[in-house]
Amino acid sequence: MIMKSKIMIWFLSTILRYLFAAIFFTCRWEIQNEKVFKKYQLSNKPILLCSWHSRFLFVARFFKSSNINISGISSSHRDSEIMAKILLKWNWKLIRGSSTRGWSHVIRTMKKKLR
Repeated sequence: MIMKSKIMIWFLSTILRYLFAAIFFTCRWEIQNEKVFKKYQLSNKPILLCSWHSRFLFVARFFKSSNINISGISSSHRDSEIMAKILLKWNWKLIRGSSTRGWSHVIRTMKKKLR
């Protein structure tokens, strides 16, 4: 049974990755305050970006094509595995945890990254 769910997660994440690529190809992109972001990026200081769930895919896609080291928080629940697989393919590093499981690990890891 576990093998079937792993195969299903792999299959869905692969299909969704291609679907997202098609959607993003048809989108018109407008990046606001890019100069401000570039300035902070050149300072070599850590940057913390926050995004609403409804906008997260666009943020994730934007950083897919950048050459910066980026991490995101991904729930440790099974239902987040599909999106986690997509983010890993997009070269994101994931900090796993949620508000009910692993939150202290997330806080500690974020502190280390932001130092």
